[in-house]
Amino acid sequence: MKYSIAKYLLILNPHEALQHKILHVKQEFKEKYQTTSNFSKPYIMLVKFFTWEMMEEKLSSGYK
Repeated sequence: MKYSIAKYLLILNPHEALQHKILHVKQEFKEKYQTTSNFSKPYIMLVKFFTWEMMEEKLSSGYK
């Protein structure tokens, strides 16, 4: 039996004023280092991890 792997992100969605500040910093970085990155809605990533998709129900329920 083969299980699929899934990627998960735990993020904070900051208030609008902080979102504008984050976008400004990212834009300055892009201009300074001449990157080609396109930025999505700003967020603050707390955790990024991989696990089996079959664990999704346990993850979303908080291991009750």
